Amino acid sequence: ALATPESVDMAEQRLARLKDIAATAPNKQEILARVSAELALREKGVIRAETVPQAQAQMITLLREQLGLEAIDIRNMEMAQVEAFGESYGLAPVRVQFECRMAQLINVLAGLAAQPQLIATRDFQIQASNPKEKTVRVTLTLVGVVPKELVPDKGKKGAGQ
Repeated sequence: ALATPESVDMAEQRLARLKDIAATAPNKQEILARVSAELALREKGVIRAETVPQAQAQMITLLREQLGLEAIDIRNMEMAQVEAFGESYGLAPVRVQFECRMAQLINVLAGLAAQPQLIATRDFQIQASNPKEKTVRVTLTLVGVVPKELVPDKGKKGAGQ
């Protein structure tokens, strides 16, 4: 069979397209490697645990360490259910109550903010406690980013726990 000029032109155009596609492959691999490295760096702070109670125990330990630096005891603590955070993560909330002076509270909040884990204060309430000692009663909710596997399915009760 003889090749027509049109089929040769089409083959050359196809070859040129394939060369263009092949030329972009190393760039795509490089971009993928950079993005993967950046994601791994950012995910270092995700709280890694096999179960929700383990993740919350890590957060309680972190809170106790920070409060201990200021000689503050936890008066009460509650664990709440993990909730979805975007499509790939969950948030594990822990609520604690303690009494301290205002300067101690500021130090605790600064210490929590300096932690490498992906944690944040969701909310906190401050109430006057002892005017003579200048102390306040604090209720603080701390949330930590956890893997999506720990988020319970809406249809199942107790998943991830």
